[in-house]
Amino acid sequence: MQEIEAKEIIEDANDQAKATIKEAEQKAAKIKSQKMEEVSERLREKEASELDSARLEERKKISNVKFQLEDEAVAQAMERLKELVTRSSSAYQESLKKLIIEAASEIRASDLEILTNSRDKELVKGRLAELKKEISRLKGTQVSLKIGEEALNTIGGAIVRDKGRKQIFNATLEARLTQIRQELLSEISATLFEGAED
Repeated sequence: MQEIEAKEIIEDANDQAKATIKEAEQKAAKIKSQKMEEVSERLREKEASELDSARLEERKKISNVKFQLEDEAVAQAMERLKELVTRSSSAYQESLKKLIIEAASEIRASDLEILTNSRDKELVKGRLAELKKEISRLKGTQVSLKIGEEALNTIGGAIVRDKGRKQIFNATLEARLTQIRQELLSEISATLFEGAED
């Protein structure tokens, strides 16, 4: 009988040991699975982070190239403008006239002053009556037009302002180039970064 009891105790101990081992194996498998999932998640996060960094770096490179190309284009445009202006061609004289008329039309006053660089003052003096007539026609009222004493440091174009200097319209070639540059920058950015968020 003692032998049977001992056998039962051993069998119970074996069953408990097997159950404990099985339970330990299940816990170990669960821990292993959780650890594997954690490692996989960290790897996915690291990979995503590295991918985001690479994308950001590529965007920076594209942006730098874009700005470099833009600067080169502006420098070339500036050189061409200088050539056009220094030749005092009839095309530039017409452009100067249009810039002054446009600027004067934007100012809601009839007593106006035109500022130019020292070279263009003589061009404007020679066309002052013509400018006054055209601006008066466009505004629908008689305007007073004079050339300012101060000379602008500009390649060309003009600044037109009212007598009280409260309204000023910058129609210099540099201002025009800046405006065009901003418009082109928007277009270039839209083209370069189209779909970049994907």
